[in-house]
Amino acid sequence: MKQVASCLLISLLITYVLATCVNDCNSHGSCVGGICQCQTGYAGSDCSIWDHVIYSGIEQTGHLNTFQWRYYHFTTTSDLSTFTVYVNQTSAIGDIDLYVGENFYPDVTHSNFSDTSTDDRLSYTHQVDGVSTWYFGLYGYWTSDYSIVLFSSLRGCTIDCGANGHCEGSSCVCDEPYVGADCSIYDNEIVSGVVQSNYVQTQQWKYYHFQGIPGQTVDIVVSQANSSYDIDLYLKKVDRPTTWRFDVYNGTVSPVTYMHISNVTSDLYEIGIYGYRGGSYDILFTQYLDDPSICINDCSDHGTCTSHTCSCDSDFSGPICETYTENMEFDVVYNGKVESSFWNYFHIHYFSESSIRLDLHQTSDGDCDIYIRSTTPPTSTIYQMANLSESQDTSVLIHEPGDLTWYIGVFGWLSCSYTLSAVQIAECQCEEGISHGSCVGSSVECVCEIGYTGPTCTIETTQITSGQVISLQSITPNNWAFYYFSSSSTAVIITLVETSSSGKLMLIASLEGYPSGENYEYYDIGPSNFHEIHIVWGNPYHRDYYCGVTTSTVTMNSDPIVYSITAYGTAL
Repeated sequence: MKQVASCLLISLLITYVLATCVNDCNSHGSCVGGICQCQTGYAGSDCSIWDHVIYSGIEQTGHLNTFQWRYYHFTTTSDLSTFTVYVNQTSAIGDIDLYVGENFYPDVTHSNFSDTSTDDRLSYTHQVDGVSTWYFGLYGYWTSDYSIVLFSSLRGCTIDCGANGHCEGSSCVCDEPYVGADCSIYDNEIVSGVVQSNYVQTQQWKYYHFQGIPGQTVDIVVSQANSSYDIDLYLKKVDRPTTWRFDVYNGTVSPVTYMHISNVTSDLYEIGIYGYRGGSYDILFTQYLDDPSICINDCSDHGTCTSHTCSCDSDFSGPICETYTENMEFDVVYNGKVESSFWNYFHIHYFSESSIRLDLHQTSDGDCDIYIRSTTPPTSTIYQMANLSESQDTSVLIHEPGDLTWYIGVFGWLSCSYTLSAVQIAECQCEEGISHGSCVGSSVECVCEIGYTGPTCTIETTQITSGQVISLQSITPNNWAFYYFSSSSTAVIITLVETSSSGKLMLIASLEGYPSGENYEYYDIGPSNFHEIHIVWGNPYHRDYYCGVTTSTVTMNSDPIVYSITAYGTAL
């Protein structure tokens, strides 16, 4: 009898064990005979995989926690030609990665395709060649909201319409401003007097077109955001230009490229922007009634105009007489003019330890900015000192100029006339009762307390604590905002997310004080709305991190650019 009872007990135990499912199906399914039968939306042997079906043309939204996975799947049919899936990060802060697997759940080690960039828009396009189930894995590298949508095309288009169009019938329908059989050509209409900002990759073309008005004159100005770029300008009637087929071409390596066309005809004109070395740029196109006495930028008020050509005054040179060729003298007043997006250049060289102050006075309405850089002329993003205020009178101080040549750039944010002068000074630059700093010894440099910056230590900065997200920050083009962060961690991540723009801001960091356009060690200036700096150390040590946020290109849009910024330290 005892043996029978024992056998019965063992049998019951075996039945119980066999009927038990792994992790109790994670409360997302029913356990039947030891096998999980998962609820709709979950998969896996223990129903732990979040997996939803995705249908063509229907957007879905969700939220991913850090290090969390979510999957969507789509089954192709034999009548499909292509499909494209788009994943958009919709949070101000975050980072989502995309992994794709054909007939399997992809992960970080196994996938048909992956995009682990920090872009806020990810996509994958596939030419369908049979029936398969495709799994799209979204991985929360950093917690974020998102949207996902898939578009499929029936067989009919013989080419891939890419991310800038979709197939209807047997041809691609392109999203504006893209054109071409495969929607791969950017060709935007350009309006006279309106600045357009854009980005071109190396060996990439972007086009703009306008309708010529007979007898009028056209000026085209392309301003590069960085002197390391090399963006070339082409023009051709009727057709888009190429590197070997064009009517007019300017391949200068100067940061500003000009083109002047007289006696325009009624043809359609195509402007070509070619990235010999790609980067951000602004393009300004102006079409106006022809007048031989009109020259670009009025020859900077440094020359006379004859038949649209500048004859420069003595000691000035350049296509628009923008460069003063002699060394500036102290206490001498120089005049000039810069229309919107134009530059004038001066230089000064005196071997001295005494500081030099450059004073800029606007003599008209508008907004002139002043930039300073040693050895080579400054740009709007590469400089050592600058004053970008809207005041009528602005100054910049060169501390300990030494035996260097200092270049001064006057930039027309809004068209203005000005006077410029240089003064040698020897007094402390701290302003009594206003500055948050002091001069050390015989130096005239105002050394700032932490939390302040600027030549007179009057610009207040913002402290970031680890993990704190500071939202609704804003900055107007050509200005700076400064932050500081302290950490003893072996790894530091500083992240900035543009709220409603992409590629308009630069994130810059330094360990040697608040950064400028040239003095920094770390940066992210990519075309995405997500900017991030990673700094890794071999051992923990308390360090101060100084951050600067500024615009990546000179743009005529004066609206504030809104962003969020955060920083945190972690141990590796």
